[in-house]
Amino acid sequence: MADYVQLVDGLLYLVVNNFHHTSLDCSSVLVNLNGRIKIGTVARIDCCVFQQRGRADASDLAPVSRIMMELMQKYVKEDRAVGIDNLDRWRTCPAAIEFLCATTSAGSFEELKEQRLLTEISCCPGNLIGLAWFALISARTFYSYTPGPMKND
Repeated sequence: MADYVQLVDGLLYLVVNNFHHTSLDCSSVLVNLNGRIKIGTVARIDCCVFQQRGRADASDLAPVSRIMMELMQKYVKEDRAVGIDNLDRWRTCPAAIEFLCATTSAGSFEELKEQRLLTEISCCPGNLIGLAWFALISARTFYSYTPGPMKND
């Protein structure tokens, strides 16, 4: 899952350079047509604050939880609790649940990078590029996709 690794590496880069993004979510994470993930610090520079630490803490890891919840269920819980409302939907990918849980207990980005979702589950780099192109095309042609019922539904 090179895309998640890129995100974690980007957040680690901010921390190492003494920055903290105060409101990182899916809308702040950009992907170009070559499949490279960028954290939208330029577009939302007002959300980056200088900090004198150089190492990650819980406030730096929290955005990963929010982004994972948005990707997994399309929303973040109103009370900011970390979790998924429909665990059955993710029964076929326990590594995603494990990674989400690790975002609340990990002490560093390096620890997150050791999670099975990032180390064992491979993703073809072309998939992200294909999704980026599909998003561009569908946005320009007003194409909409309505998924059918899932196998487990």
